[in-house]
Amino acid sequence: GEGVSVAREWLRILDELEGVGPRSVAVLAPVESGKSTIATWAANRLRGCYASLDAGQNELGTPGYYSATPVEGVALTPKDLRPRWAWLVGCNAPEHCHWPALSAAAALSRYTRGRCRTVVMDTDGFVDGPGLVYKTSLLETLHPDAVVVLKRGPWLALRNAARAYADAVLEAPAAPRSVVRERSRRERREYRERMYMSLFSGAEKIDLSLEETPVLNASLGGVPRDPLAPRGSLLSPDARLVEPRRLDAWQRLLASLVTREGYEVPALVEHVSPEHRVITLRAAWRPEAEVVAVKLGFTRLTRDWREERLPLRPHPV
Repeated sequence: GEGVSVAREWLRILDELEGVGPRSVAVLAPVESGKSTIATWAANRLRGCYASLDAGQNELGTPGYYSATPVEGVALTPKDLRPRWAWLVGCNAPEHCHWPALSAAAALSRYTRGRCRTVVMDTDGFVDGPGLVYKTSLLETLHPDAVVVLKRGPWLALRNAARAYADAVLEAPAAPRSVVRERSRRERREYRERMYMSLFSGAEKIDLSLEETPVLNASLGGVPRDPLAPRGSLLSPDARLVEPRRLDAWQRLLASLVTREGYEVPALVEHVSPEHRVITLRAAWRPEAEVVAVKLGFTRLTRDWREERLPLRPHPV
């Protein structure tokens, strides 16, 4: 049937891709086109890493983050893999977190190039209207050696953008609509909620000192060293003493533990104690490298794991 012929064509494309010998590959297409499947197959064939650059429907199970992992053994889909490294985007769509999204993509690309034989980057399906502008910026940021464009939606525009920044651009058929089940917005939202619960509901709590660990994306300069400063006071970004009144609003913010090695660990803010100068977070997994900062995102999770989108600005103290 049609699905078999597409699979055969994908295998031919992967043969061609293997001949190119790229260190980095980006896969571009609209939603429900087969991006994640062909990206996983490519990571298998190239004996490299799979990376999900889709903060909304992250196939490695880390919504709100970009993530990557080596492919060890055989994986047919990303669900056969577990994330090893992550980078905070802070919300579920690049149109709402464009600067953090590009920054996370650059950090992922830089880190995985040094640790993977090849990294295959499965991008999000945001390709219409402003999505084309974002994809052009993403390609300029990543500068992949090769790009695979699936022929659905505005694929000619995606191909043109890819040709400007990649040495090799390959065209492949999209997965037949008959074998792809389109998910509704509700199903996508419920998927993210399940993944958040899986990541954080039983996660280990980690206490970090506010004296030693800077908090990024917050209107916080640090803690005063003066022993005469009022107990529980903090420093504003311009070094003024402030009495914190809004730290309760930080609870259940998506966050990350930034490591010195260059990757991040997904985290959820549990509590902030100015008096004890400690921030407590639930970490999705224990970092294997030194934590140098906490980065706050722009999504708060309710007790039933629903998302509350917040403005793209520093969180007030």
